[in-house]
Amino acid sequence: MVGILGGMVGPLHAGAHGAVRVDPQAYGLAPRYPREQGVRATARGGVGTVSTLRMGPPGKGTVRPVIPIRDDNPTAHRAVVTLILIAVNIAIYFGIQYPKHDSNAEALFEYKWAGVPCEVHTGKPVVVVPEGSAAAVSGRCAIPAAGITVPQTAFPHKNIWLSIFFSMFLHASILHVLGNMLFLWIFGNNVEDQLGRIGFLVLYLVGGIVASLVYIVGNLDSTSPFLGASGAIAVVMGAYIVWWPRARVLTVIPPFFFLPFRLPAVVVLGLWFVLQLFTQSSSGVATLAHIGGFLFGALVALVLARTAGFPRRIPTTRLRF
Repeated sequence: MVGILGGMVGPLHAGAHGAVRVDPQAYGLAPRYPREQGVRATARGGVGTVSTLRMGPPGKGTVRPVIPIRDDNPTAHRAVVTLILIAVNIAIYFGIQYPKHDSNAEALFEYKWAGVPCEVHTGKPVVVVPEGSAAAVSGRCAIPAAGITVPQTAFPHKNIWLSIFFSMFLHASILHVLGNMLFLWIFGNNVEDQLGRIGFLVLYLVGGIVASLVYIVGNLDSTSPFLGASGAIAVVMGAYIVWWPRARVLTVIPPFFFLPFRLPAVVVLGLWFVLQLFTQSSSGVATLAHIGGFLFGALVALVLARTAGFPRRIPTTRLRF
């Protein structure tokens, strides 16, 4: 789901695959949306034809972000689940996803494991059709491919529903995964401190799925994979802004990297949310996932504040991990 802050924090991010050679053991997928040539064809946590939560420098169509460095909001307990989630995301990216020997292998990996809105909508895996032909498959998602003469199901055994879950742990680039993990650490440890380890894990995973579904509903016919942790992290950010709106966050605002500001969380996260509304879909950032996740997290936090007195006062220490 994308870089979270206006293209910085990994929202679901989309890309388009350029025409690639066909491997004898696999299909070479060609771009369905020529206008997206030059954008990596995978969802990196951003909103677009292919969505992915992506973290990195703002791309075309993105509003310049603000970059949080740390917050002044001490915790009482080690954020064990937050640290595990960070470790798992980094391990999956560097141990499984990176590096791929070429763009074809990368595209195939993402279509095999990541969620695709059209697949969820139809309940069936994508079908590859001969490139340049008018071939169509009724009731199925079709993607042009080189090197074939008849339509074929690319990954017939793919579990479409599990792919939504898998997408939350896949990223499109080093900056994407590291940027998302920065946001998760800054805002996740405090939320975990309040909810406890199990409660926080439930909020993160359920919220991430909700954020993905919001994106999917807004892009039912998209055949581009979406991936990234930004949707789930946006949920955490939504809870944070409700519970600690006045907590100070050390923030860098490009291009003034040499002059960090200590801003209230309501300003930093509120600005991030507003930036989502002005980020163009062509940027490859899944802003719908960010918006949906953020609102879901804020709603959960408001309900807990009204019914259970959150955030609860906990004796804290300066220990941050």
